[in-house]
Amino acid sequence: MDEDKRELNFRMVTDTLERADDLGAQYVIVHYPSPLPPETAALPLAELRNIALESAYRLDKLAERQRIVIHVEGFGPHPLFTPAFLVQVMETFSHLRYCFDTGHMHLAAQRDGFDYYQFAARMAPYLGSIHMWNTRSFEDYQTFRHIPLHPSQRPRPWGLRTTEKACNG
Repeated sequence: MDEDKRELNFRMVTDTLERADDLGAQYVIVHYPSPLPPETAALPLAELRNIALESAYRLDKLAERQRIVIHVEGFGPHPLFTPAFLVQVMETFSHLRYCFDTGHMHLAAQRDGFDYYQFAARMAPYLGSIHMWNTRSFEDYQTFRHIPLHPSQRPRPWGLRTTEKACNG
């Protein structure tokens, strides 16, 4: 694991939290767990888990110190990118919430073979924010990146309702 890069990431999160505080932001989003670089991917799962929990602890303490909640957004691939692990993190660290990214989750479900709706249902109690955008496939993402919602897909003022039929179209 590249400790220098890891510490740089924590310095960048700290700087972002300080700037967010100056702007009056309610939360900051960070990618967690992040895709693994090749040298880290070979580590045993128990060691990856310890690293990830230590990172969550540090993020939680940074959020507490700056008084800004951190929303963690996972994309993977990462062996800990599972509802079971993320729920454990959300229940352990009170200053962390989950950011559900509709496009990234759609791509991750295609890539990793999990049920998008089961993942969403499991994470719903821990949601802090939702990123909404469209994609059909990884090829779309590579070509177009984040495709904005069509006006007919905008959430209603009274709240967001998502159904399998609406998402699968």
